[in-house]
Amino acid sequence: MSRAEMVSGRAVMTSNAEINSFSILDQVAVEVSSELELPVVLRNIARIIKNVTSFSHMLIALIDDNDRFNWVYNEGYPPEAVKRLSLRVDEGVIGEAVRKREIITVGDVSAHSEYVPIPITEGPTTRSEMAVPLVHKNRAIGVIGMESTDAHSFTETHEKMMRSIATLLAAAIANARLHEQTLEQLKVMTLIHRIGSEISSVLDLDDLLREIAHYTKTVIDYQVFGIFLVDRKKGEFINKLSIGYDTEALKARPMKLDEGLRGRALKHGRPLLVDDVLSDPQHISFKLEIDDVVRSQMVVPLQTKNKIVGMLVLGNIKKGAYDTVHLLIASGLATQIAIALENARVFEEVVSSEESLRSEMEFARRMQLSMLPARCPTLPGFQICAESIPTARVGGDFYDFIELPDGRLGIVIGDVSGYGMPGALVANSAIEAIRVYAEFDPSPEAVTNRTDKRLSLDLGPRTFVALIYGVLDPKESILSFCNAGLIEPALIEGSNARFLHSPGTRLPLGVRPDGGYRSRSVRLRPGNTLALGTDGAIEVWDPNERQFGYRRYLRSLALLSGDKDNPSTGDDLISQLIGGLRRFAHSSQLPDDVTLMTIQARNR
Repeated sequence: MSRAEMVSGRAVMTSNAEINSFSILDQVAVEVSSELELPVVLRNIARIIKNVTSFSHMLIALIDDNDRFNWVYNEGYPPEAVKRLSLRVDEGVIGEAVRKREIITVGDVSAHSEYVPIPITEGPTTRSEMAVPLVHKNRAIGVIGMESTDAHSFTETHEKMMRSIATLLAAAIANARLHEQTLEQLKVMTLIHRIGSEISSVLDLDDLLREIAHYTKTVIDYQVFGIFLVDRKKGEFINKLSIGYDTEALKARPMKLDEGLRGRALKHGRPLLVDDVLSDPQHISFKLEIDDVVRSQMVVPLQTKNKIVGMLVLGNIKKGAYDTVHLLIASGLATQIAIALENARVFEEVVSSEESLRSEMEFARRMQLSMLPARCPTLPGFQICAESIPTARVGGDFYDFIELPDGRLGIVIGDVSGYGMPGALVANSAIEAIRVYAEFDPSPEAVTNRTDKRLSLDLGPRTFVALIYGVLDPKESILSFCNAGLIEPALIEGSNARFLHSPGTRLPLGVRPDGGYRSRSVRLRPGNTLALGTDGAIEVWDPNERQFGYRRYLRSLALLSGDKDNPSTGDDLISQLIGGLRRFAHSSQLPDDVTLMTIQARNR
């Protein structure tokens, strides 16, 4: 054979190898793009790798939150041996590959100090190994470990092929994780919607709490579930609902308010997540219905109107069964449970009082007042004031403040269509939905659009909620808000006042479920005041049937605000505006509820 023919032959062989490589990568690309279930993706990719490398054993591991390998695929190893294998990300040949972010090939494992053997019950022993890191967005998320019973089984060609396969597989794993997270979020939102519907319609507290416990099991696995109320007179936690505990054991050993994990959560006012309660000196164990003990536990305060009224406890017999996502879900559930407890407290208070207080209207009034915060929050550099003036008949005005991470504050003001008990229940449902969704993503667009979708499913065809939800960042002096059908916020600068018009849809919540609410942001400078109000502030009529209207409302805010260097306080502004409305109507009794809120920026 001539030299030219030899060169031509090598070129043909190289070309065929490249064509074969492209064909294999095409197969991998098809597999990872057509399937989102991770076990299926791993099984199909393993089959392709088997055809490429002829490995005898393979493990695929992902890196967990504790920097250990979590085995997600096994081919060829005894399952029990893999279950017992526990490696940190810096151990073994696979750990070396993750640490260096490069493929490690070992031709003879007996001569490699990093090699960690996995016992194989039958057949020849391992001779060579290849470890391939799975890297996504410059972060190692896992590793492929392949072994062969032949020495020097893995070649440079295998390395080149596996490098490309690993890139595609890492992206597929990230997509599968995102898919799993999306499904989990869908389950959580379904749970929240279901519980919210129950809270809006069920007044029997015991039945409601049992339903909540049942629904919770669908998203958080537990062996014990408990709701324990704070009794400050007795200084004890009172068992309101317990599942999985030995009830006689709970009765025999009441827990003091300063004892155990519940006591710690009460003292600090924050949820607790404990991976192993047996290693926590404050933990107090209780006998269970099953012959086992709780190992991991979540304890979440039940808080209403800035007061902790109880504790939600979830426990699992497995160590480290819960993570921060579970804690976030439990915190959302705790918000709803606290609202249910408050509704029941008001209901019991009305039922047990004198006969005149047993009417539906009185209960609705009590419920409406119970939803309002006891006081306005104090923020550095700001004065926040609010007041709700009810009419003779109970309407659906409400406002609320929600403490958010990083010192931010959620602000809600709204008005529900309808009166009496239905209006009060709808207002309660709206506040509960906003608080729950703010736990996951407090941004105005996310909370407003999710609440709209929820209420569109819950409410009747002629029931809706007009509201403004905003987030105040005191560090940046910026308020971002969405307006769903209320009067536009009025920005007062000195003796000038103007409406801040919102982008996106302006329909009240519950009218249609397609969202479309968009936020607007405004920077509040020292001396600026932002005024928020419900429709009762403009829908006032004088004896000549003239409406107070938007123009008088805006002009009144400007006239009553003082001057730039000496602005009126929020309390004075609200008080004077309500007085003006009464004078305009020639009556101390206004025709509709009026709720006003001011946010005033001050020099720090």
